[in-house]
Amino acid sequence: MPQSLMELAKELTLALIQTGNLLPEAMQEMLQQTYASLNALKAQEEKAALPPLPASETARVDWRKSITK
Repeated sequence: MPQSLMELAKELTLALIQTGNLLPEAMQEMLQQTYASLNALKAQEEKAALPPLPASETARVDWRKSITK
C-alpha cells in the first residue's frame, strides 16, 4: 500500500534527525517544507501523466485560395 505524503515527509525528516543532519528544534519547519516539496512533485507527476489534449480540428484551407490578389 502506498504511503501518504505526510508519512513520507515524516520518515525523511526523522532520517535527517537520526543522521545528525537536522537539529530536532528545526523538525517542524523541515517537515512542512518536505511535505510541500513532495506535494509539488506529486502534482507535476500527475500533470505529466495526463493524456495530451486532442489537436483542435480546424477546416483545412487551401492557401492559394486564401491569398488575396
